[in-house]
Amino acid sequence: MNEPSTFRAEASERGIPSADLERWVSFARPCVALRPTGDGPAIGAAGGHPMLPADVPDPGFAFAFSVDCAAVPPQATDIPLPGDGHLLFFANTFEPEFGKCGEVLYVPAGTPVEERALEDANPHHDLYLSLDLSLPEHGDVKVELAGGEELKQVWRDTGGPIVIEEIPSEVVVQLGGYASGWNYDPVEEAARSAGDIDGNWILLAEWSADYLENLDLGVVHWMIPREDLVALRFDRVQTSVDMVG
Repeated sequence: MNEPSTFRAEASERGIPSADLERWVSFARPCVALRPTGDGPAIGAAGGHPMLPADVPDPGFAFAFSVDCAAVPPQATDIPLPGDGHLLFFANTFEPEFGKCGEVLYVPAGTPVEERALEDANPHHDLYLSLDLSLPEHGDVKVELAGGEELKQVWRDTGGPIVIEEIPSEVVVQLGGYASGWNYDPVEEAARSAGDIDGNWILLAEWSADYLENLDLGVVHWMIPREDLVALRFDRVQTSVDMVG
């Protein structure tokens, strides 16, 4: 994880004004990153076949990944994830339509489940936990941070893998934080699409999966109103697929 104290010390050594680096740090938000390799525990899986209750119909989209919520450390993100159970994420990356190209299922702890063989299964990868900070890529905040190339380099050099204008070229899941992408802010678009621009929409998760032939340099986002996440209501989840170009 890129610790603010480490970042501050390195930036100071390079002669960056304290006001500039403090402004940068003030926008950083905690998030969880899940990768196919790492030193942390395996708390999720991408691809393969999902574990679902027998009475749950087949989802209408391909299985992307799952997360063991009980294994996510408290305060690891700034979003109210469930304290236990599993979140399962599904997406259509072939013919995506904003807001309607995916879904999220919550399986409470203790629910009997069985492996469900779905069509179009993606390759299986265990996902390993790391704690990260994310920075904004869209809107007024990005404008305020624009031009800080030296600060970006310090952030990279001190361990920040999620940085402005960069999306990791590997299978990566991010929970919470700011959304990555190229063409729009998916959180703002989700609120607008739902006719709820004054609502408290947040990024629940994003998934960068370059190993998918149809998702070259693309990223999938799942957005939800904060109060619906607290209430474990996932029927209002909005999903988007953003790609270069």
